[in-house]
Amino acid sequence: MDAGVYNVTMKSNSNDFRASSIQGVMKRVNVKGVPVVVYEPTLYAPELFGSEVTHDLEVFKAGCDVIVPNRWSDELADVAARCTREICLSGTRGEGFYCNSSHT
Repeated sequence: MDAGVYNVTMKSNSNDFRASSIQGVMKRVNVKGVPVVVYEPTLYAPELFGSEVTHDLEVFKAGCDVIVPNRWSDELADVAARCTREICLSGTRGEGFYCNSSHT
């Protein structure tokens, strides 16, 4: 299962992601062995905390089984069933990783 993190910046139209709480979620998911892909158009680095960074939203959406949005955006409407803010991490190496898909 690949997990996607949509936007790590604190606020819309910002490039300040240093104190974003979604980073803690990313790190915990990554430690469990679940590959994490980050969609962040304002971050010009190939990776963030060991996770691949992409600027291609369509590739991001196609490659992620679950998406954890830092904040909701209508550009995720076509993959809303795979978007969640609720995840449970148990076990190791991705075992027991599941989500409650709901973007509301």
